[in-house]
Amino acid sequence: MDGGTVARVVRSRRAEFAEGDIVLSHSGWQSFALSVGVGPRKLDPVAAPVTTALGVLCMPCFTAYAGLLTIG
Repeated sequence: MDGGTVARVVRSRRAEFAEGDIVLSHSGWQSFALSVGVGPRKLDPVAAPVTTALGVLCMPCFTAYAGLLTIG
């Protein structure tokens, strides 16, 4: 099932992702997923709780915000 996911990088061959990095991806609701490195976005747990990536800082919230500014 496709869905937004906050995940921890277990292993990476790409320079932009290190083991232990927290990322936001659309890899679905599963225990493990593979990625070619295109799409996942690094999250900074110091800047905000990682759960905000699926809540107040996610795409549906930005859609609602833009709709409020445009229509409301």
